[in-house]
Amino acid sequence: MPSSKDFDELETKTFILFGRSSAPENFSEGLSYLMFGYPIVKILLHTVREPKSEDELEIRTAQQYLTMPTVAAIQLADKILSSAKKFESRLIEDLPARDRSMVVEILKHYELDDSSSKADSSIAVTKTARPVTRQPRRPPRSPKASK
Repeated sequence: MPSSKDFDELETKTFILFGRSSAPENFSEGLSYLMFGYPIVKILLHTVREPKSEDELEIRTAQQYLTMPTVAAIQLADKILSSAKKFESRLIEDLPARDRSMVVEILKHYELDDSSSKADSSIAVTKTARPVTRQPRRPPRSPKASK
């Protein structure tokens, strides 16, 4: 179980992390691009400026490229899915109805076993509140020119 003397320092059984309070925090609503290979994985994260409408595409703003060693990215995916599966009943309760069936469908393919729950003690996991952010709205599009 992680312990902490103050928020800036995190100590677990396998590591001590400094600088937690000064680390930049970037909010993203999704993944727009994934380059998966060895030795690295690149993930482009985005926020949604305007949701998709009947006749317009969704408008996104790139927020950050996350570049990681491939093995670390796989460990990250395992840790996220293990945590989601472990807290599935609480997670499903908290999710808005529109997201519930998608999450249930994904998690039904992921099984927890002793090795996945203990797989990587180099990552501390805690439940946190969802961040709330407001993005500036993009100016309306000009009407399409007639042909």
